[in-house]
Amino acid sequence: MKRFPRHDFYIINKLWVQYSEGKFGFSVQQRIWQAKKDCKRFAYKVGWVASLANNEWVKYEEYTFSLDAPKGHFPSISRLVGLDSTNLSGVQHRVKVFLSRY
Repeated sequence: MKRFPRHDFYIINKLWVQYSEGKFGFSVQQRIWQAKKDCKRFAYKVGWVASLANNEWVKYEEYTFSLDAPKGHFPSISRLVGLDSTNLSGVQHRVKVFLSRY
């Protein structure tokens, strides 16, 4: 991901935002991240964690693949940066770095 051209992120984001009627995209996730600044709360808000009480991440197969999904649900950067319940210590840093590239 470090070598992925920033311009391509902009194009991908533009397509996500356009075709999801403003619900999905890196820029949507970045706004949510700015409001939360906590990985677990961010993941819960976008629907990647089932509950704030546990560290159980929703399996990709269980994502809501429709516009009924929570705002920011897609694209699944949790999978791009390797987020899971066993790696919460480095999660916040990786999400911050990833979204800062956008």
